[in-house]
Amino acid sequence: MSLPLIIAYGGGLNSTAMLVGLRQRDIRPDLILFADTGAERPETYAHVHQISAITQLWWNLEIEVVRSTYKGQPEGLDDECARKSMLPSLAYGGRKGCSMKHKVHPQQKRLKQWMKQRGFSAATKAIGYDANEGHRAINKQQSEIAKGMIEVFWYPLVEWQWSRADCAREVAAAGLPVPGKSACYMCPASKRSEVLALRRDHPALFAKALEIEQLAHTTNRVKRGLGGEGNLWADWVTHEDNSPWLDLEPVHVPCGCID
Repeated sequence: MSLPLIIAYGGGLNSTAMLVGLRQRDIRPDLILFADTGAERPETYAHVHQISAITQLWWNLEIEVVRSTYKGQPEGLDDECARKSMLPSLAYGGRKGCSMKHKVHPQQKRLKQWMKQRGFSAATKAIGYDANEGHRAINKQQSEIAKGMIEVFWYPLVEWQWSRADCAREVAAAGLPVPGKSACYMCPASKRSEVLALRRDHPALFAKALEIEQLAHTTNRVKRGLGGEGNLWADWVTHEDNSPWLDLEPVHVPCGCID
């Protein structure tokens, strides 16, 4: 490739498979960025650390972590929600607010700096949509990150026709751990079963999510929780033993984050 290759690494299955596929094809990235929302599950942080050691072995290139800031200091999505007494934007019907502020913009800021230092006016950014997500790539071909600087999007998994099942197979075949879902612990796109699993596996994070939900009540005009309008995670836990009720999963808009 004539343009420098930047990897948007999300810490999940697809983006890990993308790295495996690049190595299979002897394609070396120039920069790998992980946008840390500050609210990832511990398993995701552990996986990113482990894969960073692998990329250093493969390409002598570590995964670089970038974060959103507030008043010059890093601020996670959960801390922003607590500060503003609000829920993540998806809970209000917003599709991309969280992803843009805590994923896209920190990567663009770092990429702009990186390109300026090296005199590039364009770079290729590889994004891990899989073969079943090709529709997400149709209207997203490039983005202007600064005057005279653009990022041109490339979707390797779509090009290679790797489904999510293919990604899992290739990651395992490479001898790497197959990661679980990469998402914020208080993501409004979570299913009830995932919320209850968070309560079981990470009670401190679950308690913090309920605190965020409770704080947001001071600005809500309607009963709105992390599950959307009329859906409070606190209520989901109250009804934990009601199996028929729990089987009814709410319909969520995908958060738009890239794993």
